[in-house]
Order: sequence, then structure tokens, then C-alpha cells
Amino acid sequence: MLGAIYAVLSAAYRFVVENLTAVVVVCTVSGLVLLLGYLSSKAKKRGEIAPSRSGVQPTPPPLVGPRTVAPERIAPAYRRGRAAAPARWVPPGESVTVQGVTIAAGRFYLGEALFSEGQEIDGYVINPKLSAQTSRPDVAGDSMPYWPSYADVTPAARRAFLDWMSTGRRDDSYGIGHVFVFFYGLEHRLFVDRDVASAPDCISEVERLLARRVDNESFQGYGRRFVDMARCAAGMPLAVPQPSAERSHSPEIDIPVRMHLGRRLAQSSTILSEDALLWVLALPDVYLRTAAVRCFDEFVALWHLRFRSAFPEGLDVSTSGNIDLRYEAASGAFRVAVDGPHQAYPDVAKATTSPEPLRHLVQECTDELDGFSRLLGRQPEARNSVQASLLLPQDLLSEIGFDALRAFEGRLSEVMGGQSRASTKMGTVLRAADFDLPENGKVSSGLADQLGQVLDRLDIAIEPDRRFGGTVPQPEDQIFLFKAPGGGPVDPERQAYRAMKAQVEVAVLAAAADGDSSNEEMSRVIAGIRDGKDLSAVERARLISFAVTIFNNPPKLSRVMKRLAERSDAEREAIADAAVAVVGGDRTQRIIVILNFHPLKTGRGQM
Repeated sequence: MLGAIYAVLSAAYRFVVENLTAVVVVCTVSGLVLLLGYLSSKAKKRGEIAPSRSGVQPTPPPLVGPRTVAPERIAPAYRRGRAAAPARWVPPGESVTVQGVTIAAGRFYLGEALFSEGQEIDGYVINPKLSAQTSRPDVAGDSMPYWPSYADVTPAARRAFLDWMSTGRRDDSYGIGHVFVFFYGLEHRLFVDRDVASAPDCISEVERLLARRVDNESFQGYGRRFVDMARCAAGMPLAVPQPSAERSHSPEIDIPVRMHLGRRLAQSSTILSEDALLWVLALPDVYLRTAAVRCFDEFVALWHLRFRSAFPEGLDVSTSGNIDLRYEAASGAFRVAVDGPHQAYPDVAKATTSPEPLRHLVQECTDELDGFSRLLGRQPEARNSVQASLLLPQDLLSEIGFDALRAFEGRLSEVMGGQSRASTKMGTVLRAADFDLPENGKVSSGLADQLGQVLDRLDIAIEPDRRFGGTVPQPEDQIFLFKAPGGGPVDPERQAYRAMKAQVEVAVLAAAADGDSSNEEMSRVIAGIRDGKDLSAVERARLISFAVTIFNNPPKLSRVMKRLAERSDAEREAIADAAVAVVGGDRTQRIIVILNFHPLKTGRGQM
């Protein structure tokens, strides 16, 4: 058996090898014949299938492009053998009865069909010959597809649409499908029939519906675009756009922004901070981060400051062409060019000037607001607090006039009695700033630093100030305030300042040795500061303030001696000489003890 099979296969192989060319030709011809037969069969089946409209469409985002036009349908039975009768526009105020329903508000097409560029359109024509008889009108529009057509919906949906129209389109319980069928007709009237005279009325009607149907984002998108385009077509002014943290989700720059900037660029190629902000926020690829959205008012104010600094003369913008608009119908029935005065304006959407510097500026402004934004994320109620002001740039505070900071400044002026300097208690200043003390009542170094930073912004210095070598005053401790640019910063480690501060401390300790320091001794200390060499005005002011506070509350001897122990013998001797000159010879022994001098070494007598 196997031998026979082998013999047959061998014979077949020899035949193929010997007649290879003929075999290839036969296979090729057979394959082509089979392919042609298959294609002919498929074409025949398609011809036998009656065309039909698709069912419910998946919901697209607003402002999608027009759909592919559905295949031509078989004519309804009532008009077989003849063309559709042209529909007419029913103006506002004309009363029409359709299928037993009277409509008095007008603004729709009545008849069988409209015609545009050889296309028959009946999706938004109210055809009185189509049945609308039903016992249960489809008010919600549940049976209507995403792109509804009056000609194709059920009689129940038609009846509901007619009922809604009879109410003057004021019953919001009807589904959005009914609104769209009506809206499609307004599109056709304005952009295909080009009845510009009806633009104000159509715009008013759509704006009224937009105000009522805020629940539907799709209609909001289509409706707002209709209003903008209609105004352009009629040469009506558009509202001046305002900066907003909200995005339109449009794939292109919004029409109001293009129109506004177009008018500006027609006058001058240079734009200023306000228009630059409108442009960059309208770019489809610019998305604001949380800090800019949460703190949008502060972001806008900061933008103006930073733009004017980066572009003091404004930003020059060039474009490659003027504005050209095309209206894409929400119904998908047409796409037409929109003529109007806008065609004379440069189009920022065609800018050849790169907006990249503006994108970077958005990023920089957002970064500067990050700390402020995080505080608001944790404590929204702290937005207008004195502590929140520390997280905003100084020049921004000056620009926007922070309310809490202004209020604190007013209360502080009362504390200082309207003078340039004053002495008070730490707790009084903390309460004026609306700072909350910890439960234990102790002022932390962090809280003291925050208060100092706020005072810096008001050009007020505080002493003692931990940032400049002072202690942390507690609520009942005396502090001294004086006016000084930027809070009177000094370098606490500068030799001349450091030495004079030590002299003041030693002199005050010596003067208080017997518990009876006098005003005369304080005056001598202050005079010594004023006569000190190599001291700036703000250093003298801070040292005098320091002297005033410690005269009433002398520092601890151990703390002073610990700091003096770090000085050289020569430095301690110079400090002693200065202190003796201030407090007088009767305090010399006390100064020697303070400075830990050996009597023979110092030549100041025996102890």
C-alpha cells in the first residue's frame, strides 16, 4: 500500500517539474477567476440591501466635525414619483398648526425638505405630512438618536417636539434632542440662507436656551460657538474676553479671543500684558496648574508684574494671515465659510511669533504661588491672613494691597502712637497681627521669625530680633519697634556691631549690679552707641533699641559671660574700657568680675 502511494507522489512530482510553467499559468488564471466571482457576489448583495440610518450614535465631544451624509433614503410613500416640496421659513409671530398642534413662536422651516449644494435636507424641517399621532409623547426624547432628525424620529418623538414648540420652547422638562432639532434650523437660516437680518433674533433665542439648558455641555459648546459665529457674520461686536482659569476644551483658540486680538493687531503689532495673558491662556496646549487655578486673582496680578518686567515695551506679534472662519453645523448637514469684518483682522491663531516666552512666564508665576497655594489647600480660611502674606512676593503685595496686611499696619500705627518708634510688649504686637499663640503660651523661634518677616514688609524693625542675634521675646517681654526700610536688617557678626552690642550688655549688667540703674546711665549707654565708630544708621538704631529693652530686663549674667568667653583678652579689655566709660568708676569692680579679668593682668586694682 505504502509503495503504491510513494509511486503516485513520485509521478506527480515529476509531472510538476516537467510542466512547471504550465502549472503556474493555470493556477494564476484560476485564482483571478475566483476573485472576480467573489467581488461580483458582494456587489450584488450590497445592491439588494435597502439603505438605512444608523441607530444611536456614541456621544462625541462638543464641536465635532460634520458626519458623513447618510445614503439617500427611499422617498416616503406620500411623495413617490415626485420631488420634495421646498420648505419655507416661518418667522416669529406667525401661527401654524401641524398635526393638530398650534405653534405661534415661529423660527422654524415648514414643508418637506431644504436643498443645499444638491443635497436634500429634511432633518430639521417640520413636515406636516409626517405622523405625530401617539397616546404617549416621548417628552424625554429617549427614542431620539444623538443627531436627531425630525423626518426619522418616531411619531411619539415628533409629537413631543411639536408640543415643546407650542410652549414657546420654555418647558425645560423636554429632552435635549428636541432642542437640537430646533437649533439645527437656526443654523441653516443664518449660515446657509445667510439671512443676516435675522441674526439678532436668532442669537437672542439661542442665548435664552443656553441660559435654560446649562445641564448639557454639548449644547453649551455648540450654542456658544453659534452665537460667536453669528455675531461675526452680522458684524456685531463680541463681548471683550476676560482671563479665566476655566478652559473651553476647544482644539483651537476661542473666537472671541481671536477677534479681540485681531482688532488690537490691526491697530498695532505690539500687545501688552492684558492681551498677552488672553493669548497664552487660549492656547490649546496651555493648562494651568493647581496653584494658578486656586490663586487665579493673585496669578493675574503677578502675571502683569512679571510681563512688564520681561517686556517693558510690550510683545511684538506677527501673523501669516487674517481671520477666516468656517461654520460646521451641529447637525452635520453643512460646512460653510463665514464672511464678515473679521476677515480684515490679523489672526493670532496664525501667529509666526512664538508664544514660548509666554508659556515660560506662566510657569514662573505659578511657581511663585506654590507656597501660598499649599497654605490655602490646608487652610482655605487663611487666604487673607497676615501669615499668608509671607508666602506672596513682596512686589505683588504692594500691587494688590493685601487687606490683612493693611489692617495690621493700621493697628500697628495705633500701637506706636503714630510715631516712628515705640516700646510695647510682644503679646500686644502678636495680637495686632492676629497671630495665634500656642496653647502653652510660649512664643517659638518660628513664630518670632514670622512676625519679623511681616514687620519687614511694613518697613518696621523689632528688637530683640532672633534673626539678628537677639533672644525670642515672650508675650510679657518688652520689645522696641522703629521704622526702618525692609525691617532694618544688619549683620550680627560684623565686628564693629558685635563689639558694641557686647559693650552695651556689659554696661547694662554693671549698671544693674546694685539693682538701681538710672536714666542717666541709660543716656550714657545711648550716647556711647551714637559715638561708636564704623556703625551704620540702622545698626545704631537697632543697638539703641536693644539697650532700651535690656535696661528694663537685663540679660542673664551666665549668658553674657558665655558669649564673652569666646572673645580674646584684647576684645574683652576693649569692651571693659568702653563699659567703664559709660557706667563710671564705681562699677569697675563689677565689670572686672563680669569679664573675668585677672587684676594684675588688667591693671585695674585688687579685687
